[in-house]
Amino acid sequence: MLISQLFISKSRKIDFELSILFQDLANVPLVSGNYHIKWKIKYADLPSGSTPRAPITDHNVVWNQSTNTTVHLIVGKDNVLTPCELKLEIVQELNGGKDTHTIGTLMLNLSEYVGSGTTTRRYLLDECKFNSTLKLAIRLLQKSDNGIKFEVPPLKKQQIFADIPTMITERKDKGLVKDDSFIAGNVLTQSLTLFDELANL
Repeated sequence: MLISQLFISKSRKIDFELSILFQDLANVPLVSGNYHIKWKIKYADLPSGSTPRAPITDHNVVWNQSTNTTVHLIVGKDNVLTPCELKLEIVQELNGGKDTHTIGTLMLNLSEYVGSGTTTRRYLLDECKFNSTLKLAIRLLQKSDNGIKFEVPPLKKQQIFADIPTMITERKDKGLVKDDSFIAGNVLTQSLTLFDELANL
């Protein structure tokens, strides 16, 4: 348990069983390397970890890897669950792991997913040059009941995308995608424009 939680009344701490399924990464304009997700969870018994490495195929990376742990959420003085951060970093490895690049990150507030059953969504990555999207399934089941009533913060929607088909397709002009280039010079303008339109909805 974190030191910051030692001074919080037990009546305001609620345990939840957290399950996360890391499904796939879509619309990646690269053709080489292995990819994995590094994760960190605040207030969790298992606070960090990583998925196995997976290759890229047709501009998509598939893991279908799950992790399970207990998280200790806190009820604030306003009776709303306080934030519990899930931080994700998607890493590309080249040359047998000698060269690594972070291609995007994502931060979610797990408290927003309480009481929603299994929530499956596709998220636009932050700090990503490609507008790639990550598909996750998240579930939190309450394990302890201290009798305290609490409210769940609203789920933020600006990061969420419909589970649309992969937009990046093979081009005859192979110059659009370079094998070992981390930053693609010209990345399917039409696909990026469509993503921008969806983000503004």
